[in-house]
Amino acid sequence: SMGDIAIVESTDVGGEALDAAIMRYLRTYYGLRIGTRTAEQIKRSIGSSHADGEPGVFLVKGQDVVRGAPTAIEMNTEEVAAALEEPLAAICETVRTAFLNTPPELAGDLFDRGVVLIGGGARLPGLDQRIRESTGLPVFVADEAENAVALGAGQILETSGALAKVSMRG
Repeated sequence: SMGDIAIVESTDVGGEALDAAIMRYLRTYYGLRIGTRTAEQIKRSIGSSHADGEPGVFLVKGQDVVRGAPTAIEMNTEEVAAALEEPLAAICETVRTAFLNTPPELAGDLFDRGVVLIGGGARLPGLDQRIRESTGLPVFVADEAENAVALGAGQILETSGALAKVSMRG
């Protein structure tokens, strides 16, 4: 990014928001209450950013909100995609907003080299395709997407003067 921080754009939509969206969906449509661990398992097992993703079914066990009794339902990939629609749309909008505010010199590089997704959410099947369709830019998932933030922070700490540049922008 031209040796500096070119633009900062953020949203509070991430992995936890995706889990919360799955939890809300199940409570709304099935009257089923689940915990964050179960939502995470659903997302990792059959999560997709597109309803036409790889078909799958997950047996969801939770608590019936009316009776209070344990119960189970089957949730499919299409339902997970529907549950994730709102937070994923917010992520795409944040990416588009960042591109609108990108300096022209960097915009050319993005067009040529593309965008790299990092973080655990980057592994959501179809997310790269969805952002590609939303922006028209090449989009790739980092090899170690889950570790990229920690590795980048480590590089900043090891690079003389880099931490001072970052902290002044806060």
